[in-house]
Amino acid sequence: MDGTDDIIEQLEYDRREGNTNGRKLTVFSLSTCGFCKRALSFLDKHGFSYRFIHLDQIEPERKRQVKDVLRTRFNISPIFPVLVVDDKRALTGFTEMQWRKELQLPTEE
Repeated sequence: MDGTDDIIEQLEYDRREGNTNGRKLTVFSLSTCGFCKRALSFLDKHGFSYRFIHLDQIEPERKRQVKDVLRTRFNISPIFPVLVVDDKRALTGFTEMQWRKELQLPTEE
């Protein structure tokens, strides 16, 4: 990690503890985003432990820096929510099937 990535670790995250914590999950979201709310509910429903931050509730310059780091580090265009899995892979937007596959959940319930 270079110095610009440190901004991700310096943020103040909210945390949710679940009984499924085998992976490090970080969600970057917006407090007013319906897809973001659904994504967090999805993680809660499936018992995942994760950390999250609503980027619209931090300083605009810091938000821009975070988006730049996400864009560069994961080669994505940040569309919220952004789910970072094990600091290695990022999913943009909330598509339940895509999240199920990434988190190794059954595709049918």
